[in-house]
Amino acid sequence: MIIIFLITGMVLRHTGILDENDIGGIKKLIIRLAIPAVLFLSFSSLQFEMDFIPVTLSIFGINLILFALGLIFYKVTGSKNKLIPLITSTMNFALIGIPLFEAVHGIDNLHNYTVLGVGNEIYVWFVFYFLLKWFLSRSRNERVLNPDFLKSPIIWG
Repeated sequence: MIIIFLITGMVLRHTGILDENDIGGIKKLIIRLAIPAVLFLSFSSLQFEMDFIPVTLSIFGINLILFALGLIFYKVTGSKNKLIPLITSTMNFALIGIPLFEAVHGIDNLHNYTVLGVGNEIYVWFVFYFLLKWFLSRSRNERVLNPDFLKSPIIWG
């Protein structure tokens, strides 16, 4: 299914049916509306139990370990790409994981996958997001919570 989408996208771009502006608009729709809506639906049907806390903490911890390994790799290789620790630190739970899981198991079973995403989403929105802003700007004021952050539909999703 994913291969069909990729081929369709390449054909639409190559034939000129979709240009860069169209693709940018589609990306905005997906990021700002579709993914938050799917996350909301999957989290709303999730019956979070105390048994899930070790899974959530494990996924959050794996992300922190991957970030540390990325930092080590960055320092050892002497890379000029300061985003390497961030690139290695998170899984693409929402943009890749949800569509793949849903394609195979259906939206009715998405809540089973969402359990894994709780720890990842906590890491992404409360650690990774601020690290990314700080790595890009190296500004001290990025270490505090920006009020606009809490207005984002993705965060609410």
